[in-house]
Amino acid sequence: MATITIGGLTGSGGRHIGKAVAAALGFDYIDRLILSEAAKQLGATVQAMQEKEDKYVSALENISSLAQRILERSAMSGVGGDPHFGPGAAAFLINEYADFPKATILKGSHMENKDYIDSLTSVIVDIAKNENAVVDNRVLGVGNLQTERVVIDVRDCVNAYYLLMTNDDSDNKVFNVCGDVLRKMEYFTDELIKMSGLEIEKVINPEYYRPIDIKVQIGDTTKLKKLTGWSSDIPIERT
Repeated sequence: MATITIGGLTGSGGRHIGKAVAAALGFDYIDRLILSEAAKQLGATVQAMQEKEDKYVSALENISSLAQRILERSAMSGVGGDPHFGPGAAAFLINEYADFPKATILKGSHMENKDYIDSLTSVIVDIAKNENAVVDNRVLGVGNLQTERVVIDVRDCVNAYYLLMTNDDSDNKVFNVCGDVLRKMEYFTDELIKMSGLEIEKVINPEYYRPIDIKVQIGDTTKLKKLTGWSSDIPIERT
């Protein structure tokens, strides 16, 4: 079945265009239905899905959110705990986090990025299999993609750690582990979009910019290579 996606910023009229295209082609028009179905899969509210889509969550907020979820789930587990935290607060000390009962997700910050993306993907794929549809697509908000970094495959990184740990001459010394190919962060975003097979529009969101952002960052691996003979062998395209 055919699927048409339409992207645009809020207020750009994409929703009206999507409805018009769907009417002209005799397709179904789908917008919030995707969030609704994905929310059901995740056990979340539609509002939480919308928050996840619209709001950037910092690393500190992620940690705070994780701690809150642990306490909430441990309280649901029924294990007695500290009176300041309520019953069950100590459960996370003796149980796996994933084993705690799952409550309905009410906030976007309480949602894992992977779960959010997987649920949306699943719903869109199911729609495409069963019917012709016009999907009011969302744009990809990005920060500064012009910074340059060296990124290597995790297997090359682990190999470097292994070679250093098994070499007695590495004791009490500092080594840089990185590759040699410098790329703009935009390269990685474009590659992921290409892999998705979708037409996704990148739109700069000032909220995603860091107060301090180093333009170019690359380490010197001369000492590492000289001591261990290590090299970064796996192309990032195969990572």
